[in-house]
Amino acid sequence: MAKTAERLPGLDALRLFAALAVVAYHGLFRGPHAPWGGGVRFPGLEDFAVYGCLGVDLFFIISGFAIAVTLRRRPPGPALGVAIGRVEGHMRDSAHQR
Repeated sequence: MAKTAERLPGLDALRLFAALAVVAYHGLFRGPHAPWGGGVRFPGLEDFAVYGCLGVDLFFIISGFAIAVTLRRRPPGPALGVAIGRVEGHMRDSAHQR
């Protein structure tokens, strides 16, 4: 049986933050195009809740990182090695473009 990898508490905290941001967006913010009316339910929290949709992006970034770390720990097969190399290349290219 394979040894389980140790968890990264910082990633778990980021994942929780991302999930709570999405819940805040859907539960607290009412955008101008909402079918039940515009505005916000809790005006004091509008500045925070409006950015809750970014929690989805953060969650996908964390998931991609977790998948990459998991794949890095496995012994690479031919296709897996090529896939990891391509992802690393794309990440390097996008980092240099910013």
